[in-house]
Amino acid sequence: MSEDSTAFLVIYIITFLIGFPNTVLALCSCIRKICRKPIPIDIFMLNLTVSDLVFLTFLPVKMKEAADNMWPVLGSNQR
Repeated sequence: MSEDSTAFLVIYIITFLIGFPNTVLALCSCIRKICRKPIPIDIFMLNLTVSDLVFLTFLPVKMKEAADNMWPVLGSNQR
């Protein structure tokens, strides 16, 4: 495994371990707030939280690519 792949893997793991629980808590908080009395900023925050959760859902795929030292580039199959 190259040094770049190792660095990316460490960054991805730290981002996932910190981001996922915090995003789930933020989602619960947003849903609770929207159920009480929604205002436009609450809907905006819910949208940001859901998009962050989608990003974090696909982050393990990037971790696998970094662990396998696979960096797909359009039109090339080099490793």
